[in-house]
Amino acid sequence: MAARDLQVDVVVVGAGVIGLCTALALLQADRQLSVALLDRQVPCSGATGAGQGYLWLAHRDISSPLWDLAVHSKRLWEEWLAGASIPQLSEEAVELQPTGSMLIATNAEESTALQQRQQLLSQAGVRATWAEAGIAARLEPALAFPPEGSALLVPDDLQINGRRTAAALQAACEAQGRRFSKLFYERAEALLFDSTGRVTGLQTTTRRLHAAHGVVVAAGAWTGDFLAGQLEGSTVDWAAALKPRKGLLLEMPRPHAMPETSRGLMEMGYTKHYDSGRREAATPALAAAAVAAGWASTAGQPEQPLATSAAAAAAAAAAAACVTPAPGSGSGPPTAAEITFTATTSASGSLLIGSSREFAGYDSTPDPGVVAAIMQRAIKFLPGLAQVRQADISVRVGPRPYATAAARMEVRACLMLAVGAVLFLGVQGRPLSNQQATQPVPSDFLANAAASQLHQAGTSSASGRYLMQDGSADTDLPGLASLDPQTIVAVLKEQLPALASQLAGTLALPTSLVPKLEASLETFANGIVTPLVDSVKRQEQLVEALVNQTLALLPDMPTMEDLTQLLQDPGYEQELFVVVNAVFDEDVLSAIDSGAKTLGSDLAALLEGAGILPAGTATILTGAVSAMVTNILDATQDLQSFQKLVSANASQVAALLFPLWG
Repeated sequence: MAARDLQVDVVVVGAGVIGLCTALALLQADRQLSVALLDRQVPCSGATGAGQGYLWLAHRDISSPLWDLAVHSKRLWEEWLAGASIPQLSEEAVELQPTGSMLIATNAEESTALQQRQQLLSQAGVRATWAEAGIAARLEPALAFPPEGSALLVPDDLQINGRRTAAALQAACEAQGRRFSKLFYERAEALLFDSTGRVTGLQTTTRRLHAAHGVVVAAGAWTGDFLAGQLEGSTVDWAAALKPRKGLLLEMPRPHAMPETSRGLMEMGYTKHYDSGRREAATPALAAAAVAAGWASTAGQPEQPLATSAAAAAAAAAAAACVTPAPGSGSGPPTAAEITFTATTSASGSLLIGSSREFAGYDSTPDPGVVAAIMQRAIKFLPGLAQVRQADISVRVGPRPYATAAARMEVRACLMLAVGAVLFLGVQGRPLSNQQATQPVPSDFLANAAASQLHQAGTSSASGRYLMQDGSADTDLPGLASLDPQTIVAVLKEQLPALASQLAGTLALPTSLVPKLEASLETFANGIVTPLVDSVKRQEQLVEALVNQTLALLPDMPTMEDLTQLLQDPGYEQELFVVVNAVFDEDVLSAIDSGAKTLGSDLAALLEGAGILPAGTATILTGAVSAMVTNILDATQDLQSFQKLVSANASQVAALLFPLWG
């Protein structure tokens, strides 16, 4: 062995998040194991440094064989970040943000598909809520929603900072001392084999790395080219099977006039980055439009905000003319850049806006036309971005590994490259992991520990704590169509004496007036229950989903304290907000307003009759009661106000709802 050669147990090729996590998992699996991490540049030189750090399930395909891996990945991320076993990895270190996600449908067809996705996610144990455009717009005021649009809310989706995460993972590896070797700016040239065909190490540009247990190839977008010609007799054309796909992500400050975004945002079309079908593409002609809009440098021209620049209108029109449906993933990849809208807010407050995908080899030069197309698409969803200046935008570029449609199944079957070599690959945010391969490798931790501990920034899971534990609906629940207003009023009527007595005590009414107060409350209830039940029936699917989620959260024999605690949970309040906004339509609001005025008038009459209020104050009290009810209803139109309202009155609401539980 030459002086510069290195002897280790395992060599990991690639220092992106896949390679870093694999190295750390191996080092943790066996405290005697030595690992060398090799990269042609430095960590975050590829997709990891140019991504938004999604830990999402909202846009994942539940039917995919990778679904279970995504679920497992998120759980492992949470274990690593919540535990104290790896001090370098913490929620603060990776800038974990529990923001949740919003997947956006822009037309009726997508809205139908989004509702179906919500049902599938719910069945899989993921907390998910569908919301119509008006409600979604109130949740995210910065968004412009078409009337036929809608949104899918997955509150357990998370976001991390890919670059900070890579740094934390590297620090955790380095904390293992001499067992870990980082070999950066060193390119992998070829796998080394012994006479039996077993992989024994790696030839780099400067030396040989001898691996006693094996080699893990986690080179991301460079994997296909590296493996091409390495494995004699392979049935996979690796260069054709795995291609680099260039992606751009824009970072910019949020314009002062634009409301903050509280969730990660993504249009539903983003899922088509992974599938065949219609996608929007930006052609090279956008470069000229970009110059006019100010997204590219132009000598002697002052930069203008897009909204106030005369050239911007022409640029937007030119960009729109250049954005056309790209061909599906048939015989070959499309040549244009595919553009879809995504937006997240970093921990520092900057906006991360995306995104694009194009087959451009390993070119890392930002195309001004593609930047213009991303902005033009994003402004459709976030009009406030029109005030962003080109000088304030920084561009992240990184190649994503893309598995061609014809090769995906074959690649998955060949993750065991050879005896002693394993492929770990995150394909466009979806990690591929070796499960139990047909051929054994020399080390259990190479085949099992590393594979089972594999983590990928951008894969995710949710706990499903707001759903049925088995993901199914409760078949014992009666259909909402069978709801009877008279039955509901009868149940409420049982509570009216106690409510009337409590209210009479607050108003200092004589006990002799309690029956009259009870009658007024019954009239109020009768007036609103029928339109409320009718509206609930119109929103049957949405209400039943909330009922099932509520049942899943509460024990078999819940107490009023259990219900009170649930009503104070912010995540549950958000789901309740969506349902309340859908159910409280114009008929219900009109009935409540009319009932409130009648109730106010009745109360005034009782108080005047008891001599508590002077004659002639009925109008004032009626107006006060009506205004109070109006203020409460107004609070239900804003999520934060609604959450405060429900939390502050959780015990009273629970006392009102609990009798209905039986």
